[in-house]
Amino acid sequence: MSRIASNPLSPSMQSADPDPHVSWLTRVARSGLAEKLVKGFVVGIGTRVLMLVMHVVIGRQLGLHGYGIFALMTGIVTLSANLGTLGWNKVITRLVAQYHVEKQWALLHGVIIRGDQIVFRVTTGVGVLLCLGSWLFASDPAIRVCLLIAGISIPIVAMRQYRCRQLLGMHKTRTAMFLESGAVPALVVIIALMFGVRSAAQAVLIYSLMSLAIAFLLKAMVFRKLPGEVFQSPPKFETRQWQSIATPAILGQSGGVLMRRIDLLMIGPMLGVSAVGLYSSAFRVSFALQCIPVVIGLIVQPIFVSAWYAGRIDKVKRVFVRSLLASIAISIPVAGVLLVFPEQVMSIFGKEFTGGTTLLVVFIAGQIVNAMTGPVAPLLVMTGNERIFGISTGVVAALNIIGNLIAIPLFGVMGAAVMAACCIVTLNAWQFHAAWKHLRTPNPNP
Repeated sequence: MSRIASNPLSPSMQSADPDPHVSWLTRVARSGLAEKLVKGFVVGIGTRVLMLVMHVVIGRQLGLHGYGIFALMTGIVTLSANLGTLGWNKVITRLVAQYHVEKQWALLHGVIIRGDQIVFRVTTGVGVLLCLGSWLFASDPAIRVCLLIAGISIPIVAMRQYRCRQLLGMHKTRTAMFLESGAVPALVVIIALMFGVRSAAQAVLIYSLMSLAIAFLLKAMVFRKLPGEVFQSPPKFETRQWQSIATPAILGQSGGVLMRRIDLLMIGPMLGVSAVGLYSSAFRVSFALQCIPVVIGLIVQPIFVSAWYAGRIDKVKRVFVRSLLASIAISIPVAGVLLVFPEQVMSIFGKEFTGGTTLLVVFIAGQIVNAMTGPVAPLLVMTGNERIFGISTGVVAALNIIGNLIAIPLFGVMGAAVMAACCIVTLNAWQFHAAWKHLRTPNPNP
């Protein structure tokens, strides 16, 4: 597949150099990116707040042990749903945006169909295996029931997240962000506050049913938002080429999810579900800082794709630098509040959760570096460098697993937290170096 950006930019495609005497904040304010960032942040941060509120409500109603089971089950579902997409969750945004820019309606029709088939079939298989495993390996009846519900919900959650990534490719950024991360927590919170949650199994069931409702809504929205030319064109399939793009992303996506979830899955068998609850609550609070580059990445990744495949490398550079500076500016005050009042923040879950205060401080140390490197991962994936993204994330995830096998038995949850922070710093430094080198290359390859 050829790319226009490999050719020198024509004068009409280049923008004038910005005035060096104007501050970067003024340039961002004058650009169209400012409005996208502001509106995207309102939705993006709002969805993360809803996610935190859901965990707080469940934690306060179930206590440390019950919340630990809920956190463990949602971690298993999220991990399995992401791994089961075989990398398509990462690349579908890029392919949808690319084919839309190039007006290749037959390929757009084909990639939507093929991606749906692969994601649903694979995640359904993963869910069946988890259901079977729950009867074979889970001795605790409560955990067995939760695992059964989790297994059934894996393809549901996978398709919900995958549809949201399709919407991102259509530049429906705020809608996609809310439906992916905010709608389900909002519904769970409403039901929990109205009727109460009495067990972890009930909480997992509510989460699964709400995911199913949003998944059906998303399917209708995606097909309504697609241009009419897509359905008028017979689908064209380039499955081998698409999977060749998705395959490197599998390693990166798997590594990223493992880094966020594997520690919970390892803490459970080694230290018990109460330790999972303590660790998860601290991690959820630190997500207030982690979500800053995540939200920025969701906002700018369709911009990266459209500019890249239109030959606007100069625009890609500007958007990345401005989004990086925005991430730094927003992260500093948020980190300051969390570091000054860690115990008070942790107490929102309940008094028994304040034991995670030190864990929170460790998480923040790693997340500061993550926030100050900006949306490096979306930049690499959306501009054809999924191989670098995959290798770096996969290697660091493997180091995280090995480190946890050593650190958790010796130092408990603190060992897992330190390993997570060190791996976050390593991964972001690696990817930032690769992204910066990539942007400075005169004619980078896709």
